Amino acid sequence: MTQLLSLLVVVAACGGDSAAPDAKQADAKPIDGTTAGTTVTGTLGGNSFGALDAVANTVTASGFDYDAMSTDVTITTFANECSLQMSQTGTPNGRILVLVMASTDAAGHSSPVSAPGAYSVFSGTPPPSSKLVEAYYEIDGATCLKTSSEFATAGTVTLTSATAPMAGVFDFTFPDGHITGKFNAPACAALNPNATPLNGC
Repeated sequence: MTQLLSLLVVVAACGGDSAAPDAKQADAKPIDGTTAGTTVTGTLGGNSFGALDAVANTVTASGFDYDAMSTDVTITTFANECSLQMSQTGTPNGRILVLVMASTDAAGHSSPVSAPGAYSVFSGTPPPSSKLVEAYYEIDGATCLKTSSEFATAGTVTLTSATAPMAGVFDFTFPDGHITGKFNAPACAALNPNATPLNGC
């Protein structure tokens, strides 16, 4: 009987030890709607950019200089950007940083990024056989529509992961500021840089 009690005590102790690490691992999981590892340092127009989310998608972006598909990483000062894109809902007084990246072939035609590396800011006609980025900053007003915007004049994105989640670091100079940062951007199939928030704020 004494041996049986000893065995039960050992089994119970082992079961208790294995449950504690599982609980700790569950608590350590990232919460959906936030993007760990996305930060922006510096100022634009005298204001800091408090990054709360980042998402990525393959897109055709009008208003940018590529002739075909590219890769969009959008960083926002508000959370749940993918859900907002799906519902076509805007965020009052939100700000966005859009990094539209592409690789060009020998004729200058663009395609979405497919490899890590340094992507350089350009404007005008995309140079051939290059890794390129156009960085765009937008401020939206109380009605969720654009009130001002600007493009970076110099800088680079260095991609460390060209697949989901996309990750990298950046350093950009804008007409009214300079920012550096990093991103970790899960895929968002609804992300559309040409969309207007049709359902309002």
